[in-house]
Amino acid sequence: RATIVAEVKKQLTALEKEKQRIRLRQEQIVQARGKMRLAEIKFSYGMADNFDLIESETELQRAKVNLLTEKTAYIVGQYQLRAALGTLIKR
Repeated sequence: RATIVAEVKKQLTALEKEKQRIRLRQEQIVQARGKMRLAEIKFSYGMADNFDLIESETELQRAKVNLLTEKTAYIVGQYQLRAALGTLIKR
């Protein structure tokens, strides 16, 4: 019983950390969009070249991939919690 309780607490803590990482990744996307918009404005006024545009777009895409990775890890964590609770298999 104590082992199950410890495992459930461990999984709940891991899920909470995943939620925090998801929020962080969402904030990174917001910042990357802002940088991309700034690069577009600079480019339109001749203050930046297309390398700056490509770099900002790459950063945005990387942030989106990181968010999807964190969301996937969260979903896996939910299944691990269900496994620890013994509710993974439908009866």
